[in-house]
Amino acid sequence: PKTPALAKTMAAYAAERTKRDDPEGGAKLLAPVAEAFPRDAAVAADYGNILTRLGRKDEAEAALDRAILLAPQDARYARTRAMSAMLLRDFARAQSAFDAVFRLRRDPQDRFASCAAAYGVNPAASVSIMRDLALPSPSVTAEEADLANAFAQAGTAEDGVGNRMQQRIRIRM
Repeated sequence: PKTPALAKTMAAYAAERTKRDDPEGGAKLLAPVAEAFPRDAAVAADYGNILTRLGRKDEAEAALDRAILLAPQDARYARTRAMSAMLLRDFARAQSAFDAVFRLRRDPQDRFASCAAAYGVNPAASVSIMRDLALPSPSVTAEEADLANAFAQAGTAEDGVGNRMQQRIRIRM
C-alpha cells in the first residue's frame, strides 16, 4: 500500500545503500518512491541529494527545487539545495541558494557559505564580500574572520591562489 510510512522506509533504504557507496542503487530505489509521492518534500530532497552524489545535475536540481516548492520555509531543504550546487560546482546557484537559507535562518555560517560560493564564481570579485565578512561582529567568530581574510587575500593574488587556500584550509582542519 502507498503510505507515507512506506515512503519513509524506502527513503531510509535508499540512504543506506548510498552510504554504503552505492548511490546508483539508492537512486534506483528512490526514483519510484519520488514518483509515487510527488508531494513529499523529504523524499524529493533525499532523491536530489542522491542524484547530486551521482553528478546528475539537472535531475538533482529539479528534485531539490521541488522540495523547496513543497516546503519553502524549511531551511534543511534549502541548505541541501545549496550544498548540492556547491558539490556540483554551480557556484552562482550555490550563492543564491545560501543567500535564501540565510534569509530563512539568519545563521552566519550560511552567510559565509554564500561568500565562499561567490569566491567560486569569481575570486577577485569576492574580495570585498570577504573583507566585509571579516569585519568584527558578534555573529562572526575569530576563525570565520580569519578564513574570510584568507579568501580575500587569495582573491587578490596573481598566482598561487589555490595553493595558499589549500594551506589555510588544511590549517583549519
